[in-house]
Amino acid sequence: MNTFKNLDYSELLDNNTSDYNGPHQELITNSRHIFDLMVKVLDDPDLPNAYRSKLLSVIGYFILPKDLYPEEEFGAIGYVDDLMAAIFVLKQIEQSNLTTKLNIYWSGVINLEELLNVHFDNLRIDYMELFNELIEYLDI
Repeated sequence: MNTFKNLDYSELLDNNTSDYNGPHQELITNSRHIFDLMVKVLDDPDLPNAYRSKLLSVIGYFILPKDLYPEEEFGAIGYVDDLMAAIFVLKQIEQSNLTTKLNIYWSGVINLEELLNVHFDNLRIDYMELFNELIEYLDI
């Protein structure tokens, strides 16, 4: 008889990224908190359906093992595509006057505004081609 361990995806993210030391370290090591934020916002009854479907797409992409920039191949830095997609949608939610909701649900150690702006801009600059491919792929 096979038994399956119930894995918490947030814990898996934390295990895969907490000791990362490299480009975009602060962002990569907060992957768990970014994922958790998406899940918490998704459960918010005030979230418009248009954003709910985008979040579902990004959450699905986040857990997809073979994506455009796979963690299996690149290690923890392989989460940059997942993070770009997540932050891109979170920025859209923020710009729709739901910033307070994001702040309520945020549990990361970096400033949320800095994450949504400075860190996101740096990722886009460093991975512009990947970002463009990702947005087209996810149609977000």
